[in-house]
Amino acid sequence: MSHLLTRREVLQQLAAAGLIALAPGAASGATAAALDSVQPLTTRLRGLFTNTKSANAVGLRYLAAAPGEADARLLTGLICGTRDRYRRLMEADSGRLRELLIEQQKQDFGNGRVVTLEGWILSETEVRLCAIAAITPE
Repeated sequence: MSHLLTRREVLQQLAAAGLIALAPGAASGATAAALDSVQPLTTRLRGLFTNTKSANAVGLRYLAAAPGEADARLLTGLICGTRDRYRRLMEADSGRLRELLIEQQKQDFGNGRVVTLEGWILSETEVRLCAIAAITPE
C-alpha cells in the first residue's frame, strides 16, 4: 500500500495547494469549516456511482487503512489538489467530469499513486471517490 498520510499531512498539503487557508495556530477542528466550500463537488462526486454497494465496500476498506481521510470534504480536496482543478471539475458537465477523473486515475497509475486492497491495485483517486460514496449520505 502506498504511504498513508496523517490528518496533519493532508491538511498541510491542502493548505499548500491553496484549497484551504489555515491561520497560524488553527485548531484541527477548523477542518470542516475550512473545507465547506468543496461540498457542491463532493455531492457531484458521490453521484457518479451507479453501483453504490460496490463503491461503498471499496471505500470502507480504504478508510479502514486510512482513517485520517474519513471526511468527504477532505477527500474531495485531495482529489482536486488545487483551486483551479476544483473549478474545472465543478464546471464540467457529467460526461466531462467522468473524463477528467479517468484521466486523473491514469495519471495516478503512471505516477505510482496506487493503493492495494485485497490484492486489487487501485488509483488513489478511485479509492477516494469510493470513500466519498461510502461516507456521504445518498
